[in-house]
Amino acid sequence: MGHPWSRLEPAELADARLQLHWAAQVAAAPGATLAEPRADFAHLSLGPAETPGLLAGAAIPGPRPWRAALRLSPPRLELLDAAGESVETLDLAGRSLDEARAWLQAAAERWTGAALARDLALPEQAPPEHAVSRGAPFDDLGERAEQLDAWFAGAARLLDGVRGREPGASPARLWPHHLDLAVLVDAASEPGMPADASVGVGLSPGDEGRDAPYLYVTPWPHPEPRGLPGLPAGGRWNTDGWVGAVLEADAVLDAAPGERGARAEQFVSAAMADARALLRR
Repeated sequence: MGHPWSRLEPAELADARLQLHWAAQVAAAPGATLAEPRADFAHLSLGPAETPGLLAGAAIPGPRPWRAALRLSPPRLELLDAAGESVETLDLAGRSLDEARAWLQAAAERWTGAALARDLALPEQAPPEHAVSRGAPFDDLGERAEQLDAWFAGAARLLDGVRGREPGASPARLWPHHLDLAVLVDAASEPGMPADASVGVGLSPGDEGRDAPYLYVTPWPHPEPRGLPGLPAGGRWNTDGWVGAVLEADAVLDAAPGERGARAEQFVSAAMADARALLRR
């Protein structure tokens, strides 16, 4: 079976990406409202759940613990029990953001048998404005959601490989303020590194700077944008606002279907080596 990453026009994905970005805010609401705050803001993040295709938020403790989760394709909210099993689901097509949040609150109260300590509120850092954020219902995203889900699934496998090779790598987390799925590699203990050195590796499904999905590798602290080394497999350096290596969707999709995963892995491996070299200079 070939790699699942495949092509749609960026403009076709941009609107679907924004709708899923707002859907992720609902799944992150329990962590933002009820979970113990963490210094790294991980309580706001989602991560791959026990069931493939689900991105689950922070666990909410109690006699009947639960988590909210988002399925990207078809877009759906799910309430999970402590074992990761789905208890209730809500298809988002035709539902408004307020309806989705109210459903999640009611479903959690049905599951726990008690009122929540606080009404669920979306994370404070909001995505770009969209009709959905102004009360319009979510669309039936169809193939567009399938395509974005495939990009995230491919990235999750890629990040599993990074975590297997890098003992300092964090769990893969999807951050609702950018909708990127990423791991952070702690490099501070490596010889010659700054005290706060790290390397981020992830997938953005697109943003205000790029409509299409892209992979990225970012050294921290950001190096000066001078003397940046060459990158393989169509990679390039972003220097507008942040410094990091980027592999855009077209560079992945120009490879044969069975070679796309290898192209992405080659880029990540080389860019991580370059990022470490930049941090040491």
